[in-house]
Amino acid sequence: MLKDYLQLFRIPNIFTVPPDILGGYFVTAINNVPSLNYFDAFLLVFSSIFLYVGGLVTNDLFDIRKDKIERPNRPLSSGKIKKSTAVLLSVLFFGTGVFLSSLLTFTSTLISIFLVVMILLYNYKLKNGLTRPFLMGGIRSLNVIYGASCNMGFLNSINEPADAVYVYITLTNLLVLAIAVFIHVFTLTLLSTRETQQDDRSLAERPLNLKRVYIIYLLLFTIIYLLGVHYLPNKLLFSIFFVLFLLLITVLFYSKIRKIQYGFEDAQFLVKNMIVLLIALDSSFVAGSSGIYFGILSIGMIIPCVVIGKKVQMT
Repeated sequence: MLKDYLQLFRIPNIFTVPPDILGGYFVTAINNVPSLNYFDAFLLVFSSIFLYVGGLVTNDLFDIRKDKIERPNRPLSSGKIKKSTAVLLSVLFFGTGVFLSSLLTFTSTLISIFLVVMILLYNYKLKNGLTRPFLMGGIRSLNVIYGASCNMGFLNSINEPADAVYVYITLTNLLVLAIAVFIHVFTLTLLSTRETQQDDRSLAERPLNLKRVYIIYLLLFTIIYLLGVHYLPNKLLFSIFFVLFLLLITVLFYSKIRKIQYGFEDAQFLVKNMIVLLIALDSSFVAGSSGIYFGILSIGMIIPCVVIGKKVQMT
């Protein structure tokens, strides 16, 4: 029974959430260290986790009929967990996430509510078709901005030119991180279409050009790297973490690009590992803004994600 709930909650994926929040939180607190409130960051992390798990549960709720055909062993489609229980859990998780945000700022509360709305719309109607990668990338980027919501007071600090420069740099850092997360999640969601629709003949007739996807991805992330190096204070740490991330992405793609034919298992492999590497991407910005200790704490989330992922499915 416990394993069924762990599968429903996709426990390994939960460890990809805190780095999003830490990234958004610290890149907007670079020049405002004395006012850092780690309790706020703690609440944001757990609020985001509850919202995320609520999204996973509602995703399976809306997909019960489809999963009875394509994934009959899933906890809800198999009947191992009752539909009424899943509904109650989703309300509990979403409610707790929004409640925790209400303990923070008005901005945090608004963003958490907007996240719930976007997640429900995505799960109910908008997760199929061309809009899917855009929406998934947008939701995850909004989660990064959610991490910055407690620090939004910097927008009111423009009293002199020096303050204006600070606000400009802060917003740029947040925007660069949000765009980086969007591109990464957009790409893995695009690839996941091959996993969730492996029997679609139209997809089989239009094979995905992985080499082209990788080249475009690499070019975009080269720009992201240059912007990060320019604006983040801990340039060496950011470079070390970010280059490591790109090397791992390169190894991941190269292992599949060299294959003659790209299939369902290859898509599953790429998607699963890109979910894990989202932690490394976020961590490069955490290290680049807050230093080595929080950078290690953030990237350390990879360990439980991978270990538990061997026991519980991530997708």
